[in-house]
Amino acid sequence: MTALVVPGVRVEARFDVVPPPPSPSGILGLVGVVDRAASGLVGLTSTAEIAPLLGPGTLHSMPELADALRNGASEVVVSAVDAGAAGTGTIRLSDRDGDAVVELRARAAGPWADDVEVRVDEVISADGRSVRAVDLSVYIGGVLAEVHRNLIIDPRTPERDLFQVVNRDSTVLVALDAALLDAEPTSVSDAGAFVNRQPTRAQRVLQAGGVNALRVTAKNAGERGNQISVQVTAGRRVGILNDGASRPALRVTARDTAPTPITVAVAAGSVAGTVSVTVVRGVEDEQFTDLASAGAVVAALANSQIVRAEAIDGGGLPAVATTQLGESRTVVVRPAGADDIVAEDRRSVDEVVASFAGNLFVDLAVEAPTTAALDTAAANSGFLAGGRGREPVIRLVASGGEVAEVGAAPDNDPTGWVLRLTTTSGGFRLTLDDAGGNTLERHENLTMDPDSDRYLTAVLAAESTRLRAYDLYTRAGVSELPAATGGRRRLSASAPPPTAAYLAAVDALAADERIDLVAASVQVYGNEALDVVQVHSALRAFADGAADRGAPAIAFGSVGPDEDDVSEILDHANSVRSSRFVLCAPHGTHAAVAGVVGRLDVFRSPTFKGVPTLRGAPGRFRESELRRLVDPVTGNILVVQQQRSRGVIVVKGIATNGWQINVTRTADQAVREIKRIAEGFIGELNDEANRTALGQQVTAFLLRLERDGAIVPSADGEDPAFQSRVYATPLDFAQGIVRIDIAIRPVRAIDYVYATLRVKAL
Repeated sequence: MTALVVPGVRVEARFDVVPPPPSPSGILGLVGVVDRAASGLVGLTSTAEIAPLLGPGTLHSMPELADALRNGASEVVVSAVDAGAAGTGTIRLSDRDGDAVVELRARAAGPWADDVEVRVDEVISADGRSVRAVDLSVYIGGVLAEVHRNLIIDPRTPERDLFQVVNRDSTVLVALDAALLDAEPTSVSDAGAFVNRQPTRAQRVLQAGGVNALRVTAKNAGERGNQISVQVTAGRRVGILNDGASRPALRVTARDTAPTPITVAVAAGSVAGTVSVTVVRGVEDEQFTDLASAGAVVAALANSQIVRAEAIDGGGLPAVATTQLGESRTVVVRPAGADDIVAEDRRSVDEVVASFAGNLFVDLAVEAPTTAALDTAAANSGFLAGGRGREPVIRLVASGGEVAEVGAAPDNDPTGWVLRLTTTSGGFRLTLDDAGGNTLERHENLTMDPDSDRYLTAVLAAESTRLRAYDLYTRAGVSELPAATGGRRRLSASAPPPTAAYLAAVDALAADERIDLVAASVQVYGNEALDVVQVHSALRAFADGAADRGAPAIAFGSVGPDEDDVSEILDHANSVRSSRFVLCAPHGTHAAVAGVVGRLDVFRSPTFKGVPTLRGAPGRFRESELRRLVDPVTGNILVVQQQRSRGVIVVKGIATNGWQINVTRTADQAVREIKRIAEGFIGELNDEANRTALGQQVTAFLLRLERDGAIVPSADGEDPAFQSRVYATPLDFAQGIVRIDIAIRPVRAIDYVYATLRVKAL
């Protein structure tokens, strides 16, 4: 189309292709079992990010992650292994009644938790019987890892509540109610309306002869009353001996709770003004003669193997009579965090009431007068119930009972609020509306699993300005704290994820082409479900395949914990020999070595470089064994060894085929950079100007490598450090192809120094 051109100057700007910034190196792709698996890959640059991003249990299920970061890896990209088919270690702790009250569960799946043990110690009050709290100790591999002291069960005391302390502070375990576990709520109480309620006191009615006879009520209204328990047990047999004026003189009590009938016969003594006492139990009998006073009877019966006696004020010498000791009851009231209140060997309901007069925790009232003793059936003992405070709260209800309580955060007035619960595919949703139906807050995908980042109580504490939540726990029997274990108890055994799960996680690393080092965290060796050699082969195959895609990588693995014999180590190496696989010895050193390699420039060898943080012990190989392990033909094992003058070092930085790691990394860096440079020219014209520009950028990159010392001329100086050529044949031109031919000479590390000493005669 013809256009009118006004005389003047026309300028057209054409922008050259901008060279890309240098690609990063030292990025480790690591596969393994994590505590909280995220969707896709997760990158971490410091150990402080492990717990927030992958869950605190990852520190134990994948210790190689911390090994790599602490030894210098610039970034670790984690591909989580699907642990759905793996086992998770658990242990159930029971109270003194034998009821399971707490389930402790390993935070992450897999056999790592097979080495976890727990111990519970009771904190006993000065009375020698009341359990005030418990201490929970956690051991890993026999070494004390955590101690949580002075724990109680009270959701409103988060600094001491066993469940909240463990779930908040432990990196090893989570604590669940043994009955509810992590059951998800499906509905809310009171139609979700936050309204003030009339405070109520917790109570329990005890029966005697199957009839309601005694009501036990907490002195104060509120939830804490529900933590008081009352227990009725059979007491010792008791009888009252009257004097001649029919006044109670002595209380006689059996020394044990055996059900065998006991009679106490009082007869005139052989001396005037005295009595003789005969105690009969079954075929046993005891006789005490010529006792002149009630005090003398008490002193005599102190030597009895069957009964004991105590004087009753106002009573005299017991009258001649035969008395059969009757049944009694012992009633124990256990307030949380205080000493037990005990009424022992009470014959009647009235005696029980009298015994508890003036206590600080409960009121007792007779429901119906009765001469029958309180029933000792298990159902007649338990916790008080029904205590509620005035504050408006909503209970979240699951099929197994109430699992949580939601209330207003401090300094908030919940008047008119309505809480709605909706079950979702990811858990449940809580929606808070005001009196006008306007939504104030919405919290999605909540769960009752304390090891989830969407745990109800944690989410509301972190995200909500209006709401707070507390877990609720079921109570059975008459005690709630776990009983002392009397030693360490191990978690149940677990299985590892299958080999296929590891292979899938390795394949997933392909999504991040920045990765130039790869490794696997394998919790157990020698398990039939997990073939470690196959996992190592998959890592080698991944590294080879990544090289074909222009994103080359080097794989790292270690020998097994039982492979301490040189022949076994060499057999392992023979199955994975490659320029792209590094086999480390001893066991568990591969991630630390990968971290060391990651912190070095690509052209610097890890040979004789220190390993700052090693989780296990370094190698203790003898000189002859080291020679076989690093032999350039049959060995090629990367050994981490303690050397007297240098500390813990990498003896020789080699892959299993004998290539120096730094040589491979330098070549890999050249591949990556040239690929990145060339990608910038895709879509540009296949003309001399663009080919020249491409060649100039390639040359500039290679010159930088030479300047850094990554590539060098030949030792005799005859050949340059690199040669490059960018061109296209006529056929290439027709097909849109540009070719780059490059030759580089990576610098090699000094592995050996041979010195010749010539001595001249003077």
